[in-house]
This record gives sequence, structure tokens and C-alpha cells, in this order.
Amino acid sequence: MKGFSLFLNRWLPVGFWVAFVIYASTNIGSGENSGHFLRSLLAWFHPDFGGTSIREINFFTRKSGHVIQFFVYAVLLWRGLRLSPPVTKSLRETALLVLGTAAFLAVLSECIQLFSSLRSAQIADVGLDVAGAMIGLAVILTLASVFKRRPPGKTSPPAPNGRPAEKILITSDLHLDQSGDRGREVLEKIPEKT
Repeated sequence: MKGFSLFLNRWLPVGFWVAFVIYASTNIGSGENSGHFLRSLLAWFHPDFGGTSIREINFFTRKSGHVIQFFVYAVLLWRGLRLSPPVTKSLRETALLVLGTAAFLAVLSECIQLFSSLRSAQIADVGLDVAGAMIGLAVILTLASVFKRRPPGKTSPPAPNGRPAEKILITSDLHLDQSGDRGREVLEKIPEKT
């Protein structure tokens, strides 16, 4: 059961996000539908928005959506590949796999749009999708290098044989035998402090 829960934890978020990207590639994600939604939303905030402004906002929102979708995809896939135990052996291998699958998903998304009556495929959108994945990778690798440089906290290095390092407490001249019940309290607190 533990292996199945690890599988779900690793791949379920990626699967849901890929399904969302494919779903958004159908007529549901068309410019007409997003424009109608934006028109209603902006009219609620500001009734005097003109048609030209809405078209420009819709265009910008849709192009930003490509970048954001694939940014999230890159982060989720990286997480899935690098969870312990990692699927990939190196960061380079992980990055190449993320970029390669992002490019494949971007092309698949545009191919789906070829068969949608309200959509059209654009090679520039594939570029935006891959750029979103690259930005996601850049953020991940930057954060990884920042956290790698931080000095470690109070952690003991692992023992050479792979077992956790043992802790040794050295004390001297505590006279616990002469302090009655107080000595027992001190002895009970020692494991908490180490």
C-alpha cells in the first residue's frame, strides 16, 4: 500500500494538470469563451470598459496563460521525478526530461486545437509553453542552489555504514546519587536534550 500511495503522491498532481492543459486546448479555452468571461468580469468591476481594451486584456491573459500552465507543469513534474527515491539520477537528466515532455505536451495541445472549431494552432504558442517550462526550471534550480548554500542546522552527518550517527553524552561529577528524586528527573531529561 505504501508504494501505491507514493505513486499517487508522485504522479496524481502531474496527471491532473496534464488533463487540465488538454481540456483547456479544446473549445472551452477558446478566445471567444475567455473574452466573454473577461467582459463579464470587467463589467462587474468597471462598466465603462471598451471593446478594444477587453480584446487587448484577453490577448494578454491568454498568452500569459500559456506560460503559467507550463510553469506549473514543470514544477509538478520536477517534484514527481525528484521525490524520494528520485526517478532520475541527476538534475540535468531531470531538466531535460521536463523540457522534452513540456515540448511534447505543447505540440499535442496545439494539435488538439487544429480539430477544435473555435481554436487555431500557433507555433508561437508552443514557444510560450516551452518558455513557461524553462522559467519553472530556472526558479527550481535557483531555489535549490540557494537552499544548498545555507549552513546546515543541528544535524549530525550520517555514519559511513548508512545508519544514523550515534550521539555520545559526556558528563562528569554530577553527584546524582546524592540529589534524591532530583537526580532521577535530570536523568530522564537527558534524552530530550540530545
